[in-house]
Amino acid sequence: MDLEQDRPNVVGEVRPRAFFMPLLIGQVVAILLLGAAFSVGGFLGADLVILNRKPVHGVSALALGLGSSAALALVFSPLYAVFVCLGLWAFSLVRPLKVRVTPMERPPGEGDDLGARPSA
Repeated sequence: MDLEQDRPNVVGEVRPRAFFMPLLIGQVVAILLLGAAFSVGGFLGADLVILNRKPVHGVSALALGLGSSAALALVFSPLYAVFVCLGLWAFSLVRPLKVRVTPMERPPGEGDDLGARPSA
């Protein structure tokens, strides 16, 4: 192999705001899944959902657990994503963020036709 294929190509700089939406979506999904698990546990009788220092069980645990996890997700996920973007921005002042693209090898026969449909 020659040296040109081994080295990744530097395409361009990345802006920190490009990380905001994936982080936001990932955090919201993770918190909602955790809240759903706690809600089901509270529904089944475990002391996982607490309101005013008292455990909540049954159908009210489902509603309270899902509602509180949604509220926490809407508050803390954007806050976390903003702090990550601020950190990336501060880091980009010292050293620019770059995207590296490495060529991916395709299996034979895949992607050769570039989406062309066979003629009838």
